[in-house]
Amino acid sequence: MSIKGFETVASISFHRADLMYALIELSKVIKKSSSIWECVAVTMKDGNAVLSGSDMKTQMSIKVACQQVGESPNFVFQFFKVFTYLKLCKSSEIVTFTYEDNKVHVTVDNLKSRSTTNALNYEDYVWLEGEKPIQKIKLPCHLVGVSMSNILHAAAKDLNVPARFQGVHIDMAKGILSLATTDGYQLSGCDTSTDDDTQSLYNSWIIPVAASEVIQKICESHNDLDVVFGASENTFILSVGNMKVVFKLQSAIYPDLHKVIKREYANHAVFSRKEMLDAMKTMRSLIKDDKLKRFTIDIASSGMTVSIHNAVKESGESSISLIEQGDDIEITLNFDYLEGALNSLECENVHMGYNNAQDSVRLYSSDNTGHLNIIMPMR
Repeated sequence: MSIKGFETVASISFHRADLMYALIELSKVIKKSSSIWECVAVTMKDGNAVLSGSDMKTQMSIKVACQQVGESPNFVFQFFKVFTYLKLCKSSEIVTFTYEDNKVHVTVDNLKSRSTTNALNYEDYVWLEGEKPIQKIKLPCHLVGVSMSNILHAAAKDLNVPARFQGVHIDMAKGILSLATTDGYQLSGCDTSTDDDTQSLYNSWIIPVAASEVIQKICESHNDLDVVFGASENTFILSVGNMKVVFKLQSAIYPDLHKVIKREYANHAVFSRKEMLDAMKTMRSLIKDDKLKRFTIDIASSGMTVSIHNAVKESGESSISLIEQGDDIEITLNFDYLEGALNSLECENVHMGYNNAQDSVRLYSSDNTGHLNIIMPMR
């Protein structure tokens, strides 16, 4: 039922802590704009209030316990105005929404003042309804959060690139959750084992990078819970506790990553991750404003030397100790790509697989945790 034309007084009361928790979570998907997307829709269901927010591609819904007085309609309120008001009322315990003459009044238990906003038409709110999932899979939140944070650095930042590079590839099959991102020049992938070895009818999806960032934030803030993923042809659904999030799938054909990832490399070098990052840190100022950001790795019998040369003919060089080394090679990689890959690997020593100066380089941890990065060389 729409609140439009609703003139009878009715109210819903929440514990402030419960309501603020829901609004803080909803802020992960609600964006500031001049449209319906900066609002929260409230739906009464089984004696609880379900608060929903959306940015058109991602929709989050959270069930919140409440006390209802009178016949409560579904309604929509302006998120940022109400959220700002409640942040100022830190000492309050009960927050009450009252509906009267197409207005939403927000009052707190220990203040005489109240915030009033125009009620928006519930029927105008656009929903991203998720179809019934074909398959569900359950994982600890902390594993998913870490996996997402490890791969997002390789996703395309430029919205002008093809759509297939603007998302996170998700594959759920044979007991493995695989996540991967690529911008066409670098790739980052991570495999996580699960207790579910079923084969899905739709086992590969692409969700927008922004949606993946929402998943990362949710999982990192609910480390002690499990997350349930569900997927259908058009939507990807996530559930954590009393929260449900529906993501609109990216409309694109993702590249065949199995063809991109070379299973064998002829040579391997092993070096200290910290030593390499420290060397790169000392040279960053020389390459900060350089467009190409060329970073050269030279492996010879005497060890590894890394160097940079910028457009104004400034240069820097550093020696890196090798724990293991393969054949001699001189290869140039993008500085930012290499730094992002190294920061995503949580290990002491890094393995670098390589063939020649024209072929890709694979970087992975010494304990081979299923997380790897692939970088194409610069010509």
